[in-house]
Amino acid sequence: MVTILAPRNTSSFGSSVVIQAHQYAALQREIQLLRGETYKEYAGVAATLTEDGLDRQALDDLCWHILVRDPSTGDLAACARYRHGVSSFEELLSHDSAIASGVARAQVIRAFANDKADAKRRGIEFGEASGLAVKQYFRSSYSGAKIVMLGMALSDLLGGGSAWSIVSTRHGASSMLCRLGAQVVCGLAPHVEPRYGHSVRLLHLDVARIPARFEDLFQWAREELGSACFVFEDCAELGREPEDLPLSLAERPPAYSDLERDRRSQRAQFGGAFSTQSEVETSDCCVYAAD
Repeated sequence: MVTILAPRNTSSFGSSVVIQAHQYAALQREIQLLRGETYKEYAGVAATLTEDGLDRQALDDLCWHILVRDPSTGDLAACARYRHGVSSFEELLSHDSAIASGVARAQVIRAFANDKADAKRRGIEFGEASGLAVKQYFRSSYSGAKIVMLGMALSDLLGGGSAWSIVSTRHGASSMLCRLGAQVVCGLAPHVEPRYGHSVRLLHLDVARIPARFEDLFQWAREELGSACFVFEDCAELGREPEDLPLSLAERPPAYSDLERDRRSQRAQFGGAFSTQSEVETSDCCVYAAD
């Protein structure tokens, strides 16, 4: 039920599926159409959709995408994306956002530098999560929390585990992520983002801060990735040299116990102390990623 679409120009591994460029483009189109259908309620985003309703973004080529299909129809019912290995603040969606502007900008840039340095110290990559969309009828059986955990497990598998995300406050979305251990960057209050037309929060997600009560959900996500289909574009067909994988995906779960031991060690460093916002009770959401 879960498919992982790799970024363009990424080398494949032995048991992965390699598809032609037009097939890759078709999968991207499915993702962009689902996002367009989900985000059209936001006036700022609706104005940027293509005539056929696609939320088309160049960033999609650089991201790993999670696709979840409705088992009864085969239709794409949920998606999210993760950008692995963000090297500079300017690469983040938040770099030109209202929430990171004005007097808060210098503070946010320092926070990014600190979080990135912490990731480097721990031997992991820093990333960014965005683009979550779930069809309304599917939300009761496949909650936003499950998609978030799939994203965190994917980040962990790729050698990451620390990421920022601009998150909508609608539908209890940002509160739901805080329940899963996310922390508000710089303690910033919700801020109305003009391009979305509603308030958002800037959150820091970290696999080392997943509360113990959600360990089973995280383990479920790892097992889902263990049976997921990883799909890559055929670079040879296009005459391009693929970039190396960020991690040898030949050692896919459940065979990444070393990563799991490291993650638990990192968790212990936090002493089980989580933000009080992680205790906020809220229903599992529909859309958490504002972009």
